[in-house]
Amino acid sequence: MPDPKIVIRKALEEDAATLAEITDAAYAKYVPKLGRKPQPMTVDHRKLIVENDAWLILCDDKPAGLIELVREPDCLLIYSIAVHPDYQSQGLGRRLLDWAEQETWRAGLRRIRLYTNAIMESNIALYLRLGYQETHRETNQGSTRVYMSKDLTQAHSPQATQLVLAFNDALNTRDLDGMMRLLTEDTVFENTYPPPDGERFEGQAAVRSFWREFFQGSGSARIEPEEIFAAGERVVMRWVYRWTDTQGEEGHIRGVDVYRLRDGLIAEKLSYVKG
Repeated sequence: MPDPKIVIRKALEEDAATLAEITDAAYAKYVPKLGRKPQPMTVDHRKLIVENDAWLILCDDKPAGLIELVREPDCLLIYSIAVHPDYQSQGLGRRLLDWAEQETWRAGLRRIRLYTNAIMESNIALYLRLGYQETHRETNQGSTRVYMSKDLTQAHSPQATQLVLAFNDALNTRDLDGMMRLLTEDTVFENTYPPPDGERFEGQAAVRSFWREFFQGSGSARIEPEEIFAAGERVVMRWVYRWTDTQGEEGHIRGVDVYRLRDGLIAEKLSYVKG
């Protein structure tokens, strides 16, 4: 059986009922333990969609889970994350958490936080494994709320790869400002062209100028990651570059980017291509 097609898309106002249905199904098991509905079951999802950000994860085009994010001055708050019981134990929650980290990078932020109930022990254990740290606890409506935070600038492989994936997503959506927010001021980019060494661009101004011109001439091109891993300050991403020419003919080429990170930003991107 082929793997299901997984897509994450932004929730629209008309998705509010779907978000409520998924939330209720995922959190219903906690109602008897708490003696009340958990907070995510009481939220106005339509208002949250309009005023903040909510995302749906689809499994073969069917809504399977959600994540609701609130931007704060110095971090991104995961207000709620839920996977419908029919789709649990398939790694969808982890994908949503990875997505939240990418959104944090794209927002120009370096910290992500959340809070949960102390009775949700398996969730807390997962967050700890993913690099979150407990910051404090407080009493809330007769139970204990656990606050957790994650610094994305720490040199751990998951954070490093999420930074690079966030940069690649910004590139594919032509978000030039979003790309620049993820680069150091003295960033370096080496292009695959011209041979044999490729052209080198140093500093944000030069790199911005290159990508601006690239976007003007490559409207349909996109870079799809095939493999990514980190080692210390380095991240390596193997990719396939796809385009459609003016005659409607599709083409692709494969290559590798070697990144160097510094202080939670991309300091160097060296690109290599086959052929």
